[in-house]
Amino acid sequence: MPTKGKQGTLYQQLSVYSAEDTSLYTDGETSGTAEEGTHDRSSAWPNENLADSRTSTKQANTRQRRIRTRVVLLWLVLVVCAGAALSGMRYMDPPTRSVGPERVSAWLGDSSPHVQGEITDRYKDRLKTDTKYVTGFTDAGFTNQIYGYLSLLYLAWYTDRVAIMPPFVPGPHLNHSAGQIAFGDVFDLDRLRKQVKLDIVEWRDLKNVEPTQNAALAKEWEDIGCWSALTAGGTTHIPSPASDFLKLDVSYTYLDPDRYRLDGQRLYTDILKLAHLGYPSERTWALSQNLTQPSLRYKNFTEPDDQLMCFDTLFYATVDSVEHWSQDWDPVWNKIGQYLTWNPEIELLAKRYLNRLFGLPDDGPTPPYIGLHLRRGDMSGYCYAGKGSCMPTNEMAAAAIEELQERLEAKGLSTPHVFVSSDETDPAWWAAIHERGWHYIDHGRERTCERYGCWYTVLLDSAIHSLADGFVGTDHSTLSVVASKRVQSWKDGPVTFLQWSRSKTTVPPPVENVRPGVRER
Repeated sequence: MPTKGKQGTLYQQLSVYSAEDTSLYTDGETSGTAEEGTHDRSSAWPNENLADSRTSTKQANTRQRRIRTRVVLLWLVLVVCAGAALSGMRYMDPPTRSVGPERVSAWLGDSSPHVQGEITDRYKDRLKTDTKYVTGFTDAGFTNQIYGYLSLLYLAWYTDRVAIMPPFVPGPHLNHSAGQIAFGDVFDLDRLRKQVKLDIVEWRDLKNVEPTQNAALAKEWEDIGCWSALTAGGTTHIPSPASDFLKLDVSYTYLDPDRYRLDGQRLYTDILKLAHLGYPSERTWALSQNLTQPSLRYKNFTEPDDQLMCFDTLFYATVDSVEHWSQDWDPVWNKIGQYLTWNPEIELLAKRYLNRLFGLPDDGPTPPYIGLHLRRGDMSGYCYAGKGSCMPTNEMAAAAIEELQERLEAKGLSTPHVFVSSDETDPAWWAAIHERGWHYIDHGRERTCERYGCWYTVLLDSAIHSLADGFVGTDHSTLSVVASKRVQSWKDGPVTFLQWSRSKTTVPPPVENVRPGVRER
């Protein structure tokens, strides 16, 4: 708690000043005004008592000066306390995130009963010999990284292991100069641990790391062996920049798709079969296939460790169905995902941004609203009749919003406010959004990158969608799917999905027939 720490330091300083008030203040006063005052008073006293009078007068003045000094110090303490109280009453921005080396301390890991010793350059020094762990690394967009790490947390729960969470890495929708951001700086890990009863640490708890430099502070690279879940699905392994950032020279062991793939045609693997690798029988069989590959940096052959089970991306690791993320029965979401809430700093900042958009006081309550995510950038390129021709129109979105407003009105919620996010870059398109009275964040004008770091351009949009009372998403967008799940789980809010088509002949339905073109979940 920085404020408390600063106050504590100030109190200590005031105590020192109070104990040394004679040396700090009295000497200076004695050489000037006090001596002059004593001389003036003594001239009225009898000559025979002059020495005693001067002595007693000095003692009296000294006592008065000490009293004045202590009164002044007490006043200073009261001013400091009052200022702290007043500042606490105001809604304050989280501290502006620096991109300099001074942020090293922000990445120091917290103490945990699941690790031992002090943080060093070697993660192995922190692992407890009587504890088993599981970790993984991924490289994708932010939402797809969330999916992969939810699967990692589910594996930890299923195999009774401690989850080691890596940082998020910039994906295709974020410039790589944004660097890494720690998992616990995005989501509330303390709350997740309590609600899921799951043991979780982060890589920053294991070794020295510094995200702003895109490299760990450790001077030497460490060997680590991991399983490739991607090859288990029949596709090519993709290295993750997260392991490079942590200075881990990873040697991946490939897996037989015939044994682990969920079906024979897609890339998805059976997450429960992957969990079997955490037990001796399956691990022994998989290693007997001699599929361990050399590491990229030093070409070492390191087999996956029994104590620390490790994977590449688990985005395609699923339970029973390749569409499990959008299903209400999805065990990964029901067990883990719905409890993965935002770091309080991000949630508070998201509400402040919203209030500013709605023309309300920053520190006031945030009114009910509807979130609208229109993914257009990459998806519009699939339209055979021309870019954007098969995408949902603004009229379709407006009709879907109106339907949600009616459903929310039946619950007693008025939702005139609409928040929009999109990967669309056409200014004319955004001007049309503005004309409808819908709101969106102009991160350039808000200087979000400069004030908080470029990760916040992604985090704030995602957080605002998830805090909405109703949500309209784009079909086949993972961002829309996870936002809809949060709105349903956290607010019991209605959600709909706008359809789009890649067909040469099929286009979104006309405005008057929009409802059949909206899939509800």
